[in-house]
Amino acid sequence: MNTRVGRILYNGKQNVLWGAGKRGIDLLFFLLERDIHVAYFCDSDAEKHSIRIYNKFVVAPQEILNHREKYNIIVTPIDKQHQTEIINTIESAGYTEYVLQEEIGIGFSDLCINREYLYNLIRDSYTHRMILYGMGNEAIKILEILKILDIKIEYIVDEIDEKDRLRELDIDIKPLYSVLDETEYYKVIIPSVKDMKCRKKMEELGLKVRQEYNFFDDYRMMIPRSSILDPNLGFSFRLNSGEIPGFVCFGKKKDYKIVTLGGSTTDAARFPFKSWSQILYEKLEAAGIELCVICGGCIGYQTSQELVKLIRDVLPIKPDLLIDYSGYNDGLTSGGITANPFLHQYQIDLFHEIAISDKCVRYGEQYLDEDNSPSYGVKSNWTVWDQYINNIKIMKGVCAIFGIRFFSFLQPWLATKSVYSKQEREMIFNYPDICSDRYYEGLLRFYDNKDKIDVSCMTDLTHIFDDHQDVYIDRVHVNEKGNAIIADKIIEAIKRVE
Repeated sequence: MNTRVGRILYNGKQNVLWGAGKRGIDLLFFLLERDIHVAYFCDSDAEKHSIRIYNKFVVAPQEILNHREKYNIIVTPIDKQHQTEIINTIESAGYTEYVLQEEIGIGFSDLCINREYLYNLIRDSYTHRMILYGMGNEAIKILEILKILDIKIEYIVDEIDEKDRLRELDIDIKPLYSVLDETEYYKVIIPSVKDMKCRKKMEELGLKVRQEYNFFDDYRMMIPRSSILDPNLGFSFRLNSGEIPGFVCFGKKKDYKIVTLGGSTTDAARFPFKSWSQILYEKLEAAGIELCVICGGCIGYQTSQELVKLIRDVLPIKPDLLIDYSGYNDGLTSGGITANPFLHQYQIDLFHEIAISDKCVRYGEQYLDEDNSPSYGVKSNWTVWDQYINNIKIMKGVCAIFGIRFFSFLQPWLATKSVYSKQEREMIFNYPDICSDRYYEGLLRFYDNKDKIDVSCMTDLTHIFDDHQDVYIDRVHVNEKGNAIIADKIIEAIKRVE
């Protein structure tokens, strides 16, 4: 960074990044690492106006050009045509000094921050009081980063009373137990997920991971859970010894039982808020129906795993009603053909490793040259959609044989929504790959088939969020508000056929 650029960026005016695309975001993190504050993004795309990108509002060009005494402009595009257009615009408005991205230096940050985790933290800061744990160098660096991103830290908690150390930062330091006095939503930020001492302290206070506390370097939305190997499904889970493995139960055992199946959008033990299965149970119980709801949803499961789980685990439970809420995970299958539909990738990886190990054990034997690679069955030439629908039909058939009422629902995801809310548009711009990763086009093709749905075996729920805002927390998972909407729609569908 040369002297002229430094003089501009540190002249007391507010720095504005002109261009709220990937280059601009990269430059924001590069400046963040160098403690250079950015006030706003500026962009001519009206779709981006008034949203926040990493907590920095995107404003229209005219708002900056009309107040040139207040702002420094950093031009982020590097392609000459776009850059020239911006330069002509700002010079015609009277700006004589501005900075080009290439004048600052490299256009990326060396800062070891997972941007998805950081955005999760930023979103929590909109609704929670944020509290930082610790006064070490790592914690102080985090405090500085969050300050540059305009994220307010209410106070610091620590076990040691060393107020003088942070007097210059103008922030209160309180005893660790002070968080127990909080009456509003709050989140304690621990600098590192590897800090087992801090985690132990949180547990001693009775705080729940991913709910009341989270980690700056691993700020996930999902609650951690150990998976267990399963010979038929690839993997499953066990919450505690009193629960059925692979299931979460709501309500005491009653004569009327509902089982729910699906992937992570059904999983009742992965998010720090109520699942749609739990809300379904609560709504039906409040209506005077005596029942229990047993949720068998598991992160990563496709309908192939759900079908196997139905035959092996659900039938012995003898439910009165089975609800399947699925589709997205099936659509993730790349290539359009399900060559081995009943194998999860975890199973393929496991058997591949076993085969390699087996070759090592048999080294030197006469049958070393024989093909001892695993067999995955007869390859299918069904499309992903055909395999999905066939799995649903087989589940319906199995349920009919055993006298179980069956309802299946094609789930929504972000791309099935007609109009995006401000929060959803903000999420898209903060996750540049959310609409462009290697699965996206395949998912679009999968959901293009939804008009072919046989209504006798499935209900299309892909547009249930069209009239609702602020439900998605990523491309497919929704918050508790969204789960309540799912539960309501499922109840409506069941009532229609009674």
